[in-house]
Amino acid sequence: MEKELNSEVLNALKEKYDADPTAKAVRRALYKTDVLDLAYVQENENSVQHNFDINIETMKATSQGNSGRCWIFAGANFLREEVAKKCNIKDFEISQNYISFWDKLEKINWTMESIISLKDVDWDDRTLMWVLQNGINDGGQWDMFAGIIKKYGVVPKSAFPESYASGHTRSWASLVNRSGKRAYGGVTNMLLEDKKTGAPKVAADGSHKAKTSHTLNPVPCFIYDNFTANAYEVVPGEYGLSDVAATSVNLLGYEAPEMWDPSMIKIKN
Repeated sequence: MEKELNSEVLNALKEKYDADPTAKAVRRALYKTDVLDLAYVQENENSVQHNFDINIETMKATSQGNSGRCWIFAGANFLREEVAKKCNIKDFEISQNYISFWDKLEKINWTMESIISLKDVDWDDRTLMWVLQNGINDGGQWDMFAGIIKKYGVVPKSAFPESYASGHTRSWASLVNRSGKRAYGGVTNMLLEDKKTGAPKVAADGSHKAKTSHTLNPVPCFIYDNFTANAYEVVPGEYGLSDVAATSVNLLGYEAPEMWDPSMIKIKN
């Protein structure tokens, strides 16, 4: 039977730890030192040699920084050797940041499209949970690398160089993933819900009823114009706040998009 972590067990562990001088020394050393640096064994340096029977001539090593873009760097390093041979270049790099940019954009688009397609599933749906929990990351493999190259091509590193953000991706990737989760909340909150069942309300045509972000009560609207009042006429009808957008655009001299609710004015020819 497993022993419970009660106060008696914890106190015994603490007394044993406090009495151990090695534990105290390690704790103090780790306070301002990385554990890998602390565990480094200097005496083993001579036993690690980088001499081999066969040495393949390649260009200098490239650094992915503090990121998980190893697959992009591996693919780009492979391609640059072929480019260098054909173009007789001794020092050359394909922009890893360029490939990474398009990779992230494709991942963000896929995530957002997935959120939209999953807006009607239960909140604890396994696929939805996976999409929201994983979000975007640096990881990838050869077929993804090949797909990005085929769609967007490549550029030299001089045209799209590395930056601090490209080599330190954890912070901004976390912010992007938070935005994705907020987007899911926005998508689901855009639908009217049945108060009894909590399910989205369905219109007569089978589509979901959208929430409105404004009042449905009548609101007075006045158009005060001392300059171009004769250039248009007010169209009688029942309007809401959504019609103000097209009206304002017309007053500014532009044509409102057809997808907008109608304008309250008509421009005279």
